[in-house]
Amino acid sequence: MQGGVYDGMLGVTGAKYSTPYDPRLIKLIDDVCTEKGISHIIMPSGASHDANSMVHEGVPIGMIFVPSAKGISHQGDEYTKPEHIDLRADVLYQTVLKLDENGF
Repeated sequence: MQGGVYDGMLGVTGAKYSTPYDPRLIKLIDDVCTEKGISHIIMPSGASHDANSMVHEGVPIGMIFVPSAKGISHQGDEYTKPEHIDLRADVLYQTVLKLDENGF
């Protein structure tokens, strides 16, 4: 850099894509939330940690997110109300029961 002007080259060194969820699993989670009257949305995730590795090995995945105050997550200021955590834990539990019932 000379005189405040960058004279190097830029290039893309990686890309991040949404991890594909299993539509059957997402439908089950959606059904549980609907049956329980839980306000929810289905959204893509940029998750690229364990979920990404698992899906590429053929494991069907889905995620259940909890709201965090001010949208802050994965850092010290993150806060989620305990009742939201309890509710999502119940959604997970009910989804696992449905998976067992349906022979997923």
